Amino acid sequence: MYDDGSMDLLTVEEAASRLGVQASTIYAYVSRGTLARAPQSQRRQTVFLRSDVEALAERSRRTARTTAATTPRASDISSIVHDTLYYRGREATELAAASSFEAVADFLWDARSRPDDATHAVWAEAASRLPGTEFLSELPASHLPADRFKVTVALAGAADPLRYDFAPTSVRTVGRSLLSALARSLPVPPGHEREAMGESLVDVFWARLSPVESDPRHTRLLGNAMVVLADHGPAPSTSAVRAAAAVGADPYSALLTGMGTASGLLHGGSSLAAQTLFTEIRSVSQVPTVMGNYLRSSPRIPGFGQPRYHGPDPRARFILERLTEEAYDPERLEIVHAVLQTMRERRDAHPNIEFALGALCYVYDMTYGAGEAVFVLARCAGWIAHAIEEYEKLVSQGRIAGMG
Repeated sequence: MYDDGSMDLLTVEEAASRLGVQASTIYAYVSRGTLARAPQSQRRQTVFLRSDVEALAERSRRTARTTAATTPRASDISSIVHDTLYYRGREATELAAASSFEAVADFLWDARSRPDDATHAVWAEAASRLPGTEFLSELPASHLPADRFKVTVALAGAADPLRYDFAPTSVRTVGRSLLSALARSLPVPPGHEREAMGESLVDVFWARLSPVESDPRHTRLLGNAMVVLADHGPAPSTSAVRAAAAVGADPYSALLTGMGTASGLLHGGSSLAAQTLFTEIRSVSQVPTVMGNYLRSSPRIPGFGQPRYHGPDPRARFILERLTEEAYDPERLEIVHAVLQTMRERRDAHPNIEFALGALCYVYDMTYGAGEAVFVLARCAGWIAHAIEEYEKLVSQGRIAGMG
C-alpha cells in the first residue's frame, strides 16, 4: 500500500492490480484521459485516487456485462470479455462465490436452471444409478486419479444401453450420474471411510483427495476452484469434445475424447507439474535453487502465463486470494508466495489457474495427481454442456434422433 499515510491513494502498480491490467496500460489510460493522476505526493510518485480507480473498475465491469450479453458467439456457454470469464453472461468468479458446483453445472447444461438452487440430493441420488463401475475396486491404488476417471467413463458407457439417447434431459441425467461416480471412483484413504448420505459431490471428492479432515471452509475452496474450472471456451479439450459430439459420439465417448486431450502436459496435465514443483521445495530459501534447476531443462516454470488474458488470470487470482485467507498451512503458503514473488520480480509473470490448482493441492497435501483430477472432473461439466449444444444441432438438422 502507498505509504504516505493516506489510504485513499494507489500507486501505478496497485491501480494495475486492482484493474487487472499491466502497468503500461495504466499509463495508456492516463494519456487517453481515462484515468487522472492525483496531485503529486512528497515522494513525487505517480498516484491515483482510490475512488477514481474503483469508478473505472465499475465502468469496465458494466461494459463487460453488456458486451458478454450482446456479442454473438459460436457458443453461449462461456465467454471472456475484458479479461473476465463469464458463464452464460454471469461472471464465473461471482458464481463460484455464491453457488455450488452442482448448481453451476446444471446452469451450464440448461440456461433455464437457477445457479443458486441447491441440488445436492438430486446429484447424490444420481450416483447410485450408474452401472458398470463395480470393477473399479480392482484397480491398484497407485493409479493416477485421472487414469481411474478414464476407466470409470469407459465402463459406464459400455454398460449403458441408452447411451445414444441424445435428448438434453437424458444427457443431463448421464452427466449427474457420471460426475458423481467420478468423484467416488478414487480410493478412500484410511480414516475417511465414513460417508454420510446426502453429502455434496465436493464433500465426497475432498475425502478422496486430501488427508486433511473435511471442513466446510476447505470444501468450499475446492468447490470454488471446480466452478471456475468448469469451462473456458474453445480450449483444446473442449474443441475435441465438440468434434466428437458433432459426429454423433455418445456422451461417454465424447468425454473420453476430452479426457485424453486434457491429459496433455500443456493442458490439464500442467497442474501436475506445478504440484511437483512445490513438493521439491522444502523451505523458502530453496525456492530460487529449485526454480533454477527447472530452468536448466525447460524454458518455463509450470503454472505461469495464460494467452487468453492480457493481464492476470482472474481464476487464479480468485483461488489464490481465498487460499491465502484460509491460511491452513502457513509454511507451505509462504513457499507458494515466494514462488509468486520470484516470478513477479524476475519475469513480471502472472500465475494461471494450473498454478493456483497446484498450490491448493500442495497446501492441503493432496494425493499425487489431485490437481489433474480436479481439473478433469470440473471440466466435465463444461464438456457435457458443449456436447449438448452439438447434439441439439444434429437433432434440429434431422441427422440424429433425440429420443427424449
